[in-house]
Amino acid sequence: MFKGNPALLSDADWARVNAGSYINIAVTVDDVTKSVDAQTKADIATAAEGYTVGSYLGIGVVKTTVNYVEGQLKDVETVDIHQLNDGAFIAFEVALSGDMVNTDPNKTRTYKVIARHVVDGAATCEVVDAAFDAESSTLTFSADEFSTFAIAYFDTDIAPETVAVPTAAEGLVYTGSEQTGVAAGAGYTLSGTAAATDAGTYVATATLEQGFAWADGTTDPKTIEWSIAKAPQAALAFDCADTVKAGDSLALAVTGGSGTGDVTFTVANGTGQARIEDGKLVGVAAGEVSVTATKAGDANHEGASITATFKVTKQDEDVTPEDDPDGDDDSTPSGKHSSNDGSSAKTPSTGDMLTLLIAGLVALVAVSGAAIALIRRRVIR
Repeated sequence: MFKGNPALLSDADWARVNAGSYINIAVTVDDVTKSVDAQTKADIATAAEGYTVGSYLGIGVVKTTVNYVEGQLKDVETVDIHQLNDGAFIAFEVALSGDMVNTDPNKTRTYKVIARHVVDGAATCEVVDAAFDAESSTLTFSADEFSTFAIAYFDTDIAPETVAVPTAAEGLVYTGSEQTGVAAGAGYTLSGTAAATDAGTYVATATLEQGFAWADGTTDPKTIEWSIAKAPQAALAFDCADTVKAGDSLALAVTGGSGTGDVTFTVANGTGQARIEDGKLVGVAAGEVSVTATKAGDANHEGASITATFKVTKQDEDVTPEDDPDGDDDSTPSGKHSSNDGSSAKTPSTGDMLTLLIAGLVALVAVSGAAIALIRRRVIR
């Protein structure tokens, strides 16, 4: 596209127009990048002074005059115009595309237009003022001489804005709620896993946005590893009796703890006094035993344990006076028990024959070991 002004025509041209002639000005703009000769390229490269030449244009102006005399066609004249009259110009608007348009946000691009003219065999180059419109990607320039024009450009790096490399959060412990391991920030985007709820190790990747660089001078994506530690469990406590008789069993139970781990029991000290069977403490012999309850850890909790002391008593252990239901002190020293008449009675042994007065009847019975244990606990009446 081009625009002109009335100075394109000379005074003689205007006289012809006023006499009835018709004058047509035709402008041609051709892409001659592939056909321009080596000398032209060399001359323009010198004038470009470090700019990169992107394309070459062949611009020509042809004036065609159709002469009429007294309303009759006289002749047609065609002339190539290499230079316009003083004050005349033609403005060109060239749409740029492809590599001629900068797409790198980290660079700015400036343009210049270089014209090469040959007059009487001598070539000269000049830089023509040009304006680039980034929104429409068009370059506008004006000229009053026409031959070969080159569009050249120069890219300048934009100093990027620096941003600190994101770091991993420290000391995170499982809470049941989502926690951020790598914080978002200006100048970069995060991918991977930057926040999580469960305990574990995670990886996030920080990628720079356009126009930014890391504070360490690099621009490659950064990988940040972070973690959430398992939480300690709530305190455990035994929730059962602490005494069991030899030969009996006691169901063990605990309260507290956290998570889904199973609870197991072990005898920590005193294996000769008791053992664990199916979650129960089985008494073996009188004494004390230490039992440890362990609640296993799970995906989000550490393991936990507690140890307590349990007492194993004899199955036939004597009761103390305060345990006697009738309040009597039924025992006598030296293995003897008192009779109703105040005389001493020998404590029977296994195999002895014992005469008992029961409801006015006399019965002679053989005393067994089990009976002896009962007799020892009661006064013979």
